[in-house]
Order: sequence, then structure tokens, then C-alpha cells
Amino acid sequence: MIISTLIIQWTQFYFNSRVFFEGKEIALHQIVKNNEKGKYVTNKEHYPSSKNITIEDIMSRQREQMAEIGEWALKFFEEFTEQEGFKKYDYRSISGIIALKERYGSKMVDNACKRALKFRGLSYKLVKNICEKGISDLPEYEDESYINEERTELYRDIREYDKLLEIGELQR
Repeated sequence: MIISTLIIQWTQFYFNSRVFFEGKEIALHQIVKNNEKGKYVTNKEHYPSSKNITIEDIMSRQREQMAEIGEWALKFFEEFTEQEGFKKYDYRSISGIIALKERYGSKMVDNACKRALKFRGLSYKLVKNICEKGISDLPEYEDESYINEERTELYRDIREYDKLLEIGELQR
């Protein structure tokens, strides 16, 4: 068995570190001036190809995963990424929605995305809350009255409340 050693030689004058492996220099790293603790310079060329992914690669993969969940999840993804002020790390919200599929299933997450879109709530938190509360399948009302016009045993004329106020049974 051959034991390999990795030697790091610090050359303070140039603020570089030379990395040797089996007696050969394999890399030259820039180091932060004044050896500030916790500061470093990353050379992305040294990452394996599997780690060198771009935001575009991530978004493309997430688009496919949202499409697998359903048409509303895909529409949510498209509107989410097109919204004004979309920032570099906002893709993490989409990762969270994709992860919800494991706990709640594709159908519920898709319906939650539909409901969130209906109310213009483009956030992971809203989709998660809809799933947690189990309200993804509730009907969506538009311009409908919530007043029950039918008279039941619970019906009471509003004028009766005025009478109760007058005799002191109710207070304002």
C-alpha cells in the first residue's frame, strides 16, 4: 500500500500557498492577506464537475421536478421565477416545495400551488401552510355571498338585536 502525503507550503511573500502531492506541485492557492481567520478564496476549478453547477442548471432541474408534481406546480414555478426581485438564492424556496412532495404527495402539493397562485401568494411558506392545514382541496369562491338566505331555526331578524340592546341584554 502506498501512503500519499499532501504538503502545503506557505509563501507569505506572494500571498499564495503551493499544494504538493507525492512531491509534485498540484495547485497554487491565493490566500487572504494578513491570514484573517475564517476568510478564504475558493478556486471553483478544483471542484469535481458534479459540484460545478450553475443557477441555470439548478433551475432547469427544478423545473422538471415541479412538472413531475403537476401542472399547477409548474405554473407556480414559472410565476415564482419570473416575479420581480427574484434573487440568486430564491431557488431554495422551490427546493422546499419539491421536498413537500415526500410528506404530502404530489396531488396535495400541486393543489396547494394552485391555491397559492389563486391568491397571488408566491412563497414556500404559503404552500407549506396550505399542505399542513389540509386546505388544498377546499373550494375557491369568487364574488359569492356568504349570507345564508334560507330561514332556519338559527335565523334571527336583525331588529331583535336592537330590542335586546334597548332592554340592556346586549351591550355595544
